[in-house]
Amino acid sequence: MAKKIFKVTLLFFLILTVLASAAVFWFLSVTKDVKFDESKLASNNAAPFVMYDDGTEIVGDDNLDYVNIAEIPKYVKDAFISIEDRRFYSHGGIDVKSFFRAIKNNILSFSAKEGASTISQQLVKNTFLSSEKTVERKMKELKLTLELERRYSKDKILEMYLNTVYFGEGAYGINKAAKTYFGKCVGELDECEGATLAGLVKAPSYYDPKVNPDECLKRRNIVLLKMESENYIDHKTSQKLREYPINLTNTNNEIMRSELYDMITDEAMKVLKLSSALQLKGCKIYTSVNKALSEKLSVASDYGLDTNFSSIVVDNENARIIGVSTDVGNIRRCPASAAKPWLIYAPAIEEKIITEATKILDEKTNFNGYIPSNYGDKYYGFTSVKECLSKSLNVPSVKIAEMVGLDKIKLYAEKLNINYENNDLSVAIGNLSGGITLSELLGAYVPFSCGGFYKAPTLIDKIIDENGKTIYKKNDKKIKYISEETAYIIDDMLKEGAKNGTAKLLSKLNFEVYGKTGTNGNKSGNTDAYCIAFTKKYSVGVWLGNVSGKQMPNSISGGTYPTNMAADALELLCNNTSSNKIQMPIGVKNIKIDKKQYEENNEVYISDLPDNECLSFLFLSGTEPTKIMENKIMPFIKDYKITYNYGKIKIIIDTDKNVYCKVLDKNNSEIYDSIYGNTVTLDNLNENTKYEFYLLPYSKNGNVIRYGNKIKLPSVITDGKNQKNKIRWWDDLAVIN
Repeated sequence: MAKKIFKVTLLFFLILTVLASAAVFWFLSVTKDVKFDESKLASNNAAPFVMYDDGTEIVGDDNLDYVNIAEIPKYVKDAFISIEDRRFYSHGGIDVKSFFRAIKNNILSFSAKEGASTISQQLVKNTFLSSEKTVERKMKELKLTLELERRYSKDKILEMYLNTVYFGEGAYGINKAAKTYFGKCVGELDECEGATLAGLVKAPSYYDPKVNPDECLKRRNIVLLKMESENYIDHKTSQKLREYPINLTNTNNEIMRSELYDMITDEAMKVLKLSSALQLKGCKIYTSVNKALSEKLSVASDYGLDTNFSSIVVDNENARIIGVSTDVGNIRRCPASAAKPWLIYAPAIEEKIITEATKILDEKTNFNGYIPSNYGDKYYGFTSVKECLSKSLNVPSVKIAEMVGLDKIKLYAEKLNINYENNDLSVAIGNLSGGITLSELLGAYVPFSCGGFYKAPTLIDKIIDENGKTIYKKNDKKIKYISEETAYIIDDMLKEGAKNGTAKLLSKLNFEVYGKTGTNGNKSGNTDAYCIAFTKKYSVGVWLGNVSGKQMPNSISGGTYPTNMAADALELLCNNTSSNKIQMPIGVKNIKIDKKQYEENNEVYISDLPDNECLSFLFLSGTEPTKIMENKIMPFIKDYKITYNYGKIKIIIDTDKNVYCKVLDKNNSEIYDSIYGNTVTLDNLNENTKYEFYLLPYSKNGNVIRYGNKIKLPSVITDGKNQKNKIRWWDDLAVIN
């Protein structure tokens, strides 16, 4: 038995020896070409170089301010060690305990979410290696980490790490981050500020205090708790510090450049499918942003406003972003009514569900528990679709969304690269879960100036890596969103919005302009105010709000300051007024209709009356009205009689030859046509009910129908006698000729 155990044990150790030897051989094989290049650690080019359209650098040479470890306060270093690598001073570069714990947790959770990178490993990864996530790269990282630990002291490693790590807002290195977020050098940071910066490293964009202040505060407090658990601060101090707010510096030109820099690096990571901005080290990013234009764009303080802001200008033809002025970067907010043209109205027109002339009843409406309100709780009754959009009425937008269907609306949004999770009627007024960025919102308007074609607005023209190789070039391919005809009809409605609607402050411009506003808020204040304004060549988007969610006064709405700021931008851009007009395509029909019939009876008739007696609307070819109202002798009713006896209403109509009459109920719904006879009898009436009817005479000549004036008949009140069944008469209409 003992011999058997000995043999098994020996075999086991032999297998382990073979496996270990194979692992060592494999490790040496995959890392044989790895060289420890100290110059990479000494280099200050951790940040990519980002260029304006003229080739000048956006942030500048001071992007990384190298500081000695002695200049960094102890509590700042403690914060980073607590949250990033608590055994930093005791391990040899690889935290074995954390490494095996991560492996165990990943196996148990069937994932690879948990990592165990030490500060030394992070420094190596950021300065030596590519972004590929492979076992081979990890082995190279381990070899270089061990060499790093052999050559440098712990304090020097920490110094190099803190001087190269990315903090968001275009800030590489802790000294630059201290200036960017708190307007001071690293040596002047207090405990809370140091903990805030330590918390940013995990996910700089997500924890950005300007974009996501609540999550940043939570993360800062986690760092303080870690410092307490590691005995760097006591419980009383930790508790006190966690009660402090995060106080950032005021907006200035440096901050705005940093926000732009972050927007560009975010886009670069997206197009190159990278997980960190550090993976862009040494790259040159060439953008379409014009420095002079960006610096001329209005900011909130120009109007005496103490709010956050964003202004973006797009060259429509190639969807290049040519101007940016922002202190919040790619903040995501619900677009409010600025979503209506592309999310609701364009799909409805494209699907031929509505036309400009379609009338929608604007009144307080309960949609199965959802009760939207118009601005100021004001309602307009039957209103044309064109006016509904120009006035940005909420109830009609919800009704149109019901007609189109929420699933189909979402499909149209996905064509514009806009995704949202909720699928309820509130999307009709711009309540999109997760929100969208201002550049995404501008992208949704691109089809209206580009014949129905969509192309996402971009900042970047090309990216060249540190070896001089072009690794990305802008793709100008566009996709079809809607027809050119539908796009033009939306333009016509947005032109009306810029003349007489919510964006009417644009009317001061001396060229043709199209505009839409949006406002999120209530009676106590507004949280978001938008204006999107465009010509054939340029689009401008403006947002005002507070990243904290704090409400602005109601005087700051989409139709006020954002519209003025958008007008200022377009005035800078547009000198040649003739080039700003979008031409009407052949497939759109401009039809004159009878004004009196439309306004009084909600009827759409083609008319040849003088212009002052007509209204003009645009229609997709095939959806235009066919009924004609001509300026000729109108058909009329010679005589009529209405009686009520024995529970029945009888209407007798007398007309000229070839003249007929429609009988309408109080809702203008047709219930009888005298083409079938001159007498109609209605029974099965409700008792003690008031009935009202109208007569509408008409004549026919081939396909041409000419209508006369509508006549209201005397009302009839039933007494309930001689009724067979107590049902509504229109449920079982009895007609007797």
